[in-house]
Amino acid sequence: TWNAMDMEEESQFLDQSATISRVEHMLRAYHPSSSATPNGNSAVALSINGGVSTDYGNWGSDMTVEPDYKGPHIKWPLTLDNVQNVLHHIRTNPDVSVHKKYVAEILGKACTIMNAELKDSVYDIEVPSGPNGKLVICGDTHGQLADYLWVLKQNGEPDEDTGYLMNGDVADRGDDASEILIITLMYKILYPKRVMINRGNHENLEMNRRSSEHGGGFFDECRSKYDATVFMMFQQFFEILPLATVVSQRVFVVHGGLYRRDGVLVQHIRTINRRRQCPTTTEAIEDALMFDCLWADPQDFPGVSRAAHRGANCIRFGPDVTKRFLGNNSMSLCIRSHEVPNSLRGFEDRHDGRLITVFTASNYCGQTGNYGAVVIFHSDMSYTVEEHMAPPIEVLVQEYRRSGKASNPARSEQALKTVSPMEMNQSKDKMVGDIQDKLRQKIVQHK
Repeated sequence: TWNAMDMEEESQFLDQSATISRVEHMLRAYHPSSSATPNGNSAVALSINGGVSTDYGNWGSDMTVEPDYKGPHIKWPLTLDNVQNVLHHIRTNPDVSVHKKYVAEILGKACTIMNAELKDSVYDIEVPSGPNGKLVICGDTHGQLADYLWVLKQNGEPDEDTGYLMNGDVADRGDDASEILIITLMYKILYPKRVMINRGNHENLEMNRRSSEHGGGFFDECRSKYDATVFMMFQQFFEILPLATVVSQRVFVVHGGLYRRDGVLVQHIRTINRRRQCPTTTEAIEDALMFDCLWADPQDFPGVSRAAHRGANCIRFGPDVTKRFLGNNSMSLCIRSHEVPNSLRGFEDRHDGRLITVFTASNYCGQTGNYGAVVIFHSDMSYTVEEHMAPPIEVLVQEYRRSGKASNPARSEQALKTVSPMEMNQSKDKMVGDIQDKLRQKIVQHK
């Protein structure tokens, strides 16, 4: 029931967006002169209209760090010691935000690097070679800092032997998406070839502007920690992110899923203009491909069908679609995220082993009781899946404070934390209350 209500929020967003888009197209038909104007919903266009700089190299230069600031300081060029000090601060004092000047500078440096690095809309990453080489692929984290810190604790921080690929939906719902992004991007700046973030459907302005109760929350997070200028810098950064990543030429990683159109090649995805908001209509081939990258879900029967539970224009794709796409592109596996598996595991193996769903946020929204997981590729291209139930952030903070050092504590070998009956009952009571609230809202909207 929770999954259904959760998807209902996204469905309502897509239905409203599709209606607005249809009306806009009608108005443009009556006013041809306006049809040639740029996409006014792109983050760059909105930033220019709002007086926010689009010159990444100067981001943060007009901001000043106040004398009473209690957080970490960042100096350029960035060093590993500096990154570890910031990471230690976030681990031990997550309630004291990194100053907005430093956040703006990190975003500007990351945008500059990724602009030069990304020649098209698909990124190519290699699993680090050598006996210790590995690539950690994370699914949705949705602002749940405890899960991200746990993954770093268990698998190590990014370096020349350890790569990280975040498969979208870092933003919204949880309270600490900005901290996850700050950590990830600092390591991206240090090790450009070892870190990447795919775009998810929640790396999107309209989703982020909604409240967390309605599926968003990232704007509110940025407003409480920084300001609207930094929020728009994040939006410009989101539009740079690739729509998919190919791992060592053999594995296709995408947030949502595969495509409603037959014969799609990775080369087609490479040519998509991603520097815009997610389209809300799918009549144009490019719009449909971009939309499916961010929103599609799998199904167990062949073919493509409409996914009414997701909202307007969403589709489900079958095992034949996965097999054909991988065959046409000489690949062996597709990894996607986008939803909590119905089994409440952190991963789900489907389509005859050709498709894996990975979801990293455990006990999603503090209510579902699901495990989180990551997929880890080794240098020989074998892979393992590791599940977890992250401890509460307060527990991790206390552990890092006790450690008294910026380095990463040893990997925990203790058994997976299970959710106690009392915790499950509390989660169920809260979940039932939330569902009742959402149902009341739907009834009022219907009336």
